[in-house]
Amino acid sequence: MSRLLTISLLLLFLTACNKAPEDSIPEGFTVLATAQGDLDGDHRPETIRLVGRAAMPDSPFQEDLSLAVGTTLWPMPTAAASGYEPMLTVLDITGDGRDEVLVVAPTGGSGGLVAAAVMRASPANRQWRFHTIFDSESSLVPRLSGSFEDGFTANLIVESPGGHREIAAIDLANRRDQYLEIKVYDAAGSLLKPVDIWGDGLMGMEPVIIAGEPQGLRLTQQPRGASNADRLALITTVISCQGDTWSTISLEITPVD
Repeated sequence: MSRLLTISLLLLFLTACNKAPEDSIPEGFTVLATAQGDLDGDHRPETIRLVGRAAMPDSPFQEDLSLAVGTTLWPMPTAAASGYEPMLTVLDITGDGRDEVLVVAPTGGSGGLVAAAVMRASPANRQWRFHTIFDSESSLVPRLSGSFEDGFTANLIVESPGGHREIAAIDLANRRDQYLEIKVYDAAGSLLKPVDIWGDGLMGMEPVIIAGEPQGLRLTQQPRGASNADRLALITTVISCQGDTWSTISLEITPVD
């Protein structure tokens, strides 16, 4: 069943459903996590449930992840529609007096990536509408580029929200034998073939909380070089949102051995 057809059936189900909100979950779906938060800023908490459907019987991989609030069932964006053991967090990440909904789920791939999204809600005629303000496939995710250079060195470029840009030189000398074996460099340190740096995907997304107050999101990435296993650094970026605008608070590049 296609994702679009599944979502359409879910919406039709809830439109026709006369059950109590806590029972309004379609057959085959289960509640994966529950949290409370003030989605509209009226100082009265709503109960938010993250629901999904197992890809196969007894499988830990969940598909068609959706948010259930009252009788509203809202599908997560494609970037965060499936994953393993999805986590639900509800808090005011933007400081506007309304709580946002954060969902993070490991994808299970060899890259160690996560599917993630931040959703903002608004009431609409006894229902709720959700708007995605950040997700793991957004153009707001820090972009990584650069290349290997002669002398067992890589130049890494990181561009993050708000026009922030950092360039770092990464010493590759500790991988000399590895690169000689796969003929990336020769013994003199001359580059034998071009190697571009890649790996924009998020390996983690979590709220940053200082003195009990949310300050933004902490994103983690690991740029790769000659292969998926050739991880060059850990990049930690903290971003914050004012209104609909994200900016970079800090960015740290830590080379890995």
